[in-house]
Amino acid sequence: MQELFNRCNRIGMLAGMLLIAGIWPLAGFAQEVEFRASASPRVVETGERFRVSFSVNAEGENFEAPSFEHFAILSGPNMSTSTSVQIINGQMTRTVSYSYNFVLQAVEEGTFTIGKARVEVEGKSYETEEITVEVVKGSAPSAPATPAPSATPEISGVKDEDLFVQVITDRKEVYQGEHLIATVKLFTRLDLSGIGDRKFPSFSGFLQQDIELPDQNYLQREVVNGKVYGTLVLRQIVLIPQRSGTLTINPMELECHVRQRVSRGTGSIFDDFFDSFRTVTRTVSSDPLQIRVKPLPDEAPASFEGLVGRYTLDASVDREEVVADEAVTFTLKVTGTGNLKLMSPPAVNLPPDFETYDPRVTMDINHTVSGSKGTKSFEYLMVPRSPGAYRIPPVEVSYFDPEKEQYVTWESPAFNLKVVPREPGEEGTVVTGFGKEDIRFIGKDIRFIKTGDIPLRQDTKNPVGQVWFYLTYPLVILVFMAVLLLRKRRTEMMRNTELMRNRRASRQARKRLKLAADALKKQQLDRFYEEVSRACWGYLSDKLSIPLAELNRDNALAALALHEIPGELAGEYLDTIDHCEQARYAGKTALDDPGQVYRKAMKLITALEQNLK
Repeated sequence: MQELFNRCNRIGMLAGMLLIAGIWPLAGFAQEVEFRASASPRVVETGERFRVSFSVNAEGENFEAPSFEHFAILSGPNMSTSTSVQIINGQMTRTVSYSYNFVLQAVEEGTFTIGKARVEVEGKSYETEEITVEVVKGSAPSAPATPAPSATPEISGVKDEDLFVQVITDRKEVYQGEHLIATVKLFTRLDLSGIGDRKFPSFSGFLQQDIELPDQNYLQREVVNGKVYGTLVLRQIVLIPQRSGTLTINPMELECHVRQRVSRGTGSIFDDFFDSFRTVTRTVSSDPLQIRVKPLPDEAPASFEGLVGRYTLDASVDREEVVADEAVTFTLKVTGTGNLKLMSPPAVNLPPDFETYDPRVTMDINHTVSGSKGTKSFEYLMVPRSPGAYRIPPVEVSYFDPEKEQYVTWESPAFNLKVVPREPGEEGTVVTGFGKEDIRFIGKDIRFIKTGDIPLRQDTKNPVGQVWFYLTYPLVILVFMAVLLLRKRRTEMMRNTELMRNRRASRQARKRLKLAADALKKQQLDRFYEEVSRACWGYLSDKLSIPLAELNRDNALAALALHEIPGELAGEYLDTIDHCEQARYAGKTALDDPGQVYRKAMKLITALEQNLK
């Protein structure tokens, strides 16, 4: 019986493999061929290396690379392949990518165009788009290695132009009520390991609305005064001045953690590879910024109530003929860019025989780098009580257009409403005094009382006097005491900062390694090695209770020795960190397989976790 089961199992596995083998080729060619080029980064300094990749989502042949004039080819073409398979609702999708990678070096200043690459797929030729790379003049590092760490480290050899923060506005002069965009941006030419406390300006005198930034916000390369900076947008805000005159935006203060190399000072050519690093802190602040706010022109229309921007308006009624005591909705919709959020409901003059309600206001406004855009609607609910012909007069809305520098008045059309009497015998009493959604006709919204024989029974069971009723009291007391003990123990553990850091060390390291794996999948090797290095240093800092700013190779080895960690394991762990640093700053290392570096880091952290318990 067992032998028969094993045979059936093997037959099933074979059938599944044949099915997948039959579907696999079909899934691979179901997509349109795409051939793309990319360069990372797009802004480089002379002498700096960068990567150019040409990727196609099908297997190609006869690949022809562009000439790469104005650049030195250090490596390439290096071909790589990646494949992913998804099965959704029983349907298999296979994605394949073939990449031709080059490592180039910028040799002269200027803006250069890398020509088209060509490849053939199933006899058909495909070309990439041209890409542009900007090369600026290179400069020496601003923060040289320091001979030895000090007790209170300070940044040495760093100029103000290497690390600064700015508050940038798209305009310096606006009208009162007109929006402007403020961007808080960090500029750096140093190796930042993190950002500490932030003190944003108060933006006194402005109404502010934050613009949503991406969840994952990384440093972007940008050329400023002929130099390459890593820039990071910290915040973007839509500002609307509430008064005229000169308004001052206070400085932005920011605490930056800079990673600085500490030299061994031996004079050896290998010092650059085996130097340690320390983290030092520097506080930077922006300059105060003044905005001139012009007052709005005099002689504003009577219907003007502070609305500034550019708008389109629309008015409508849901019907032009209605039975007496039935509700009618008059809608006014304003769409555009400006301080729409501050707009008040316009006044509507309705006939005296109309019962009216406060307008229902709905808004759909998005805050972007173009300003606050969206729609604001006002729904006026009215109930005519008497039959007849009525006229809803025009509604005026005025706003100030900053581009035209003049007031604009919009007037809605007049609407004629015919109210017919209710048929005799119809029940039409209206429940009033509520909102629009609460108005109902009696006779349509009442659930009738149920008639007939309804079975009823009397519940004679009383919990008082039952055994379980009295057992509940001690049980509740025991649960309450258990909760108090658990809370007390948790509070004591939270107070012990060193113990909490020790317990979370492995979890934090694995989070970092997960980020490294994500960067490796996206072929972001610089970020991959940076995350692996941070994971390893962060684990030692938390596990050994040594502040990250004071941690280096020497005191790490000494601390590991105190915990009786084998010297071979400690040395291999720190060598892995050195390999990551070499890969970031010196290109390929002895471990030039990123996957091997990732696996080795995971293995070593696991081994240390077992030995440091």
